[in-house]
Amino acid sequence: MAVTKKIETLVPKVRREAPNCPKFIIIDELRNTLIDFCVNTDIYMQEVTPFVVAPNVNEYQANDLDIPAGAELNHIIDIFRSSSDSSLRISQKSLIPLEAKAQIGSQSIFMSYGRGRVKYYTQRDQENILVAPTPEATETFYALYSLKPTITSTTIPAIIANEYKEIIVHGALYRLQMMKDSPWTDLQAAELNKRMYDKGEALAVRKTKYGNVGATLTVKFQEFGI
Repeated sequence: MAVTKKIETLVPKVRREAPNCPKFIIIDELRNTLIDFCVNTDIYMQEVTPFVVAPNVNEYQANDLDIPAGAELNHIIDIFRSSSDSSLRISQKSLIPLEAKAQIGSQSIFMSYGRGRVKYYTQRDQENILVAPTPEATETFYALYSLKPTITSTTIPAIIANEYKEIIVHGALYRLQMMKDSPWTDLQAAELNKRMYDKGEALAVRKTKYGNVGATLTVKFQEFGI
């Protein structure tokens, strides 16, 4: 189980620039920033997780995957037939055109792919994953996917809280300082915090895709102290 850290541990850092803001509002905006950050960067990555498809079943739910408490599925990154060979992936495909889905429903669309060995998948929404053709036999797949905190989450993985705390603080401050007619409203400071957050997010995206290789995109963050 991954080590977690309470979101509220970041509150003192935000309070340095928004001293009059109530704690519950700060926590809300820290959480909203964390959700946004995870959605846009895929930084909250889950280890490859096995899941089983069953004969004649082409729709599966996110809870068929290993999703920790306080998190929910962001999106599927890859699905493989082997946990040790990444070349054995099945293809992501838009299996349900919106206009067709509205007219005849997802199951009818999937029937057009027939039955056989699964070749394609699509993530219909945050709760449902569809595969095609309709499986003829039980088979184990391995999914790589990213997560995001839920809107009620009180914790996040410690590695995110520790490594990206300054970015998250900049994002939360931007949201707070943009609030109208509050004691902590500061549009000029909000603009600066938004720029710092965007730069940090871009760096995190690069790190997610390429690791630390060629990390020439260096951002100097304003330090808020421990």
